[in-house]
Amino acid sequence: MLPTSSMSNHQAGLGALAIPDRADPGDETFRRFRYQATHAAILAVGLLQESTDVDEVYCEQYEDVLLRLKSGQFRGVQVKTRNDGAEPLRATDESILDALVKFVELDLAHPGMFDGFTLATNGAFDRAGKGHGNLNAVVLQARNRAGDPTAPCPRALALAKTIVARFKKKNGAKTKSRIAKAKKKTHKASDDVEAISSAPVGIMLEPRLPTEGEILRCLARIDLTDALPKLPDIRNRLRDRLIELSSKVRKSILSVADRVVDALEYAAYLASSRADEDRNGRLWFVSDPEKRAAMAISDELKGKLISKDMVRAAIDRHCSAALLVSASPVRPEDIPQDLSLLKKKLVAGGLSLATISMAHDAIASVEEFGTRLLYL
Repeated sequence: MLPTSSMSNHQAGLGALAIPDRADPGDETFRRFRYQATHAAILAVGLLQESTDVDEVYCEQYEDVLLRLKSGQFRGVQVKTRNDGAEPLRATDESILDALVKFVELDLAHPGMFDGFTLATNGAFDRAGKGHGNLNAVVLQARNRAGDPTAPCPRALALAKTIVARFKKKNGAKTKSRIAKAKKKTHKASDDVEAISSAPVGIMLEPRLPTEGEILRCLARIDLTDALPKLPDIRNRLRDRLIELSSKVRKSILSVADRVVDALEYAAYLASSRADEDRNGRLWFVSDPEKRAAMAISDELKGKLISKDMVRAAIDRHCSAALLVSASPVRPEDIPQDLSLLKKKLVAGGLSLATISMAHDAIASVEEFGTRLLYL
């Protein structure tokens, strides 16, 4: 418990509960969700670049972030967050294997639609390992094999075998679940003559396993990015990107830039969390089930989208106010040394003495804060 003298009003109000609860990871989970959403916002700000090959950004659509390219193809992005000091990510880690399986699944389910995939982290990928856990070496070998079918790729092949085994395990679990449901349905149908015709018959086939060649072609199109900022720095990265790509934000004061950051973070968080369900009241008035279902899907996809127009709208909304500038240069010696001239103008403008006194106190407080910020 903190000493009473050093406690803020919030801490004092919490009393014995004024110590952060480290046993419940809920806030840390939401922190990582926010990190992912903010990374999506950073990718959306990149739409301001004329040279970008990305046309639209979708949140939580098949992947953590789905980029629609100007070519009409797509790029899937998965974000893996790590605490400071965590071990480098290896291709054999559960979370990475799951990501690779998802990439392969999408590539096979939608042939030709994916230009490639990105695996991004704020940690690091293992680049020193000698086995197939070294994903950087695996990707390089897979790319060499894509360019030369005779090129050796032992690490990439070893990882491909691991991914095939992962698919077998996953498909086996799905098949067991389907068989269990089928048996349950058959049991229910046994006493119902009309239901017997709907009961499953024959052998249930497992989904086709990907070949090692298909997996290698997918691995060859994966980009590894381990230059993401640390967990506390993702918001600053978004602000920096805005300042870099928007002249309006660049010319604004810091508080205005932060409001744009807030707007884009919020937009990305909503796009990642099915906020369309709270905003599609128009569906209440649609009686046709098919039309209603089509409109619901359209609303859902629109709700996941962050477009260039949305980024520009957020910037314009907060950076539209014109800054006061002087028509002629002002020399330091011409600037009044005190507030006497300002007081005369305020009095002449009809402001009360109480208002003038409050303004004087506010200026003094700002000066004091500035002095402490710069020199103390």
